[in-house]
Amino acid sequence: MKKWMFIFLFLSGLSWAQDPSDQYVISSGDRLSCIAEKFIGYPVYGPQGSMQLILQQNPWIQNQDMIANGKWIELPSKDAMATFSKGKISATCAQSESR
Repeated sequence: MKKWMFIFLFLSGLSWAQDPSDQYVISSGDRLSCIAEKFIGYPVYGPQGSMQLILQQNPWIQNQDMIANGKWIELPSKDAMATFSKGKISATCAQSESR
């Protein structure tokens, strides 16, 4: 009986996953720096940058230049993103979005 209760509780917990708006699916041509710029803001680079926030949230990313098409990444919480400033998307990222 306890085994079935554990299985039920485990499976019911799966429905409490994060809000899909806190996730992003990587598309062909995406760059981690552009995802950080678009969804979080500036500064992108450096130890306090938005890209570092994404890397901390997704420890499975071994190489930020080789992110896999079709993989989901978790975006940081709204509170964590509040200190970043949104600005105009850089020309490099705008060009990759238009593909």
